[in-house]
This record gives sequence, structure tokens and C-alpha cells, in this order.
Amino acid sequence: MNYTIYYFDPTKVKTFTDCYLAEKVSVANGYNPLVSNNSLQNLDFNSIAFLQTDKKKQPPWVSFIRQNYVLDNVENISNSVILLIEITAYTKKHFF
Repeated sequence: MNYTIYYFDPTKVKTFTDCYLAEKVSVANGYNPLVSNNSLQNLDFNSIAFLQTDKKKQPPWVSFIRQNYVLDNVENISNSVILLIEITAYTKKHFF
């Protein structure tokens, strides 16, 4: 499992929609918004999330192997989530 964490510049980001490009994080690109269920953890911050499922991509090594071997279609399938978090600290909103 890999995590990538970004801290957004609070002088440029005021809302969640400032954190992502809507045309990239869209249903057309396989992203679906997740419905929040905050009742289980009683989180002390706001968040939104998008899920991308069944993203297919050819492994980079396939072209090398095909130079000498017969290889049917090979695809890696991955799932990913974009989780955006808003906290308030020192009277400022901060986004991750």
C-alpha cells in the first residue's frame, strides 16, 4: 500500500474544490464520490473522498518481454482513493 500526502497552500486553497481538477476527478475517468459515514469514528475534521476502481494499465515490462516471447494481454488492475481533509488550526483552514 502506498500513501502520498500533499499539503495545500492555505493562501491558495479555500475549499475542497480548489484541491482537485474536476475534469480529472470525474465519473468519466472512473472516479466516484464516496458517501461519508462519520458516525463510526466521530472524526474531528471535514473530509471528502473519491474512489477509482478497476483502473487497468499495462505493466512497463511487457514491451521488453514481448521482444522475445509471445505474451497475451497483460494488465495490472488497481483501485485508488483520493481523500481530502480539512482541519482548522491556528484559526486557519488547512487542506491535505
